[in-house]
Amino acid sequence: MSLPIFIKEKRKLLNLTQQNLADKVSVGIRFIRDLEQGKSTLRMDKVNQVLNLFGQELGLVSLNKNTILQAAAIFVAAFCLGVYYDAKSVATMLQPVEKEKGFHF
Repeated sequence: MSLPIFIKEKRKLLNLTQQNLADKVSVGIRFIRDLEQGKSTLRMDKVNQVLNLFGQELGLVSLNKNTILQAAAIFVAAFCLGVYYDAKSVATMLQPVEKEKGFHF
């Protein structure tokens, strides 16, 4: 799951508005908006402030060929089951793979 999707889903699960979340973690609402929209140049310390509310923190994730193949298999299976992702969600999910491995989807 991508970071923007994780943050948005957790925020909604707790019935928080973007402003409520910003207030709870002492960041600006603009930061929350940028985070949920997948801005790639955010401060890690502020991202961790938000993630800490949900019991999480930033960390390293190994991306290898198997990870990419697993992600592709999930998309194919979801498609076959009639689950569709909008283009922006797919692009956001695959962005780390593109950056680290040089793949272009």
